[in-house]
Amino acid sequence: MRWTGLASQVIHQGPYISLLRDSVLRPDGSLGAYEHVAADGGVRVVALDDQGRVVLVGDDFYLQRRQRGAGSSRLACARASLT
Repeated sequence: MRWTGLASQVIHQGPYISLLRDSVLRPDGSLGAYEHVAADGGVRVVALDDQGRVVLVGDDFYLQRRQRGAGSSRLACARASLT
């Protein structure tokens, strides 16, 4: 059995992110809530080394007081996140 979404509620809607709480049916058959953040227009990168292994990198975000410049392309942001 898989996770099944039953309903979704927007808890917070901001200009950059939304916080949602979904009512779900878990794989074990129990009901639950799953909270998650939706961020449209973001960059997600999976880096691989020369042997095809996943490389984990640190995340740049405001709370760390490091931000990417406004107007940067998604590709430029992705490249910068890997350096």
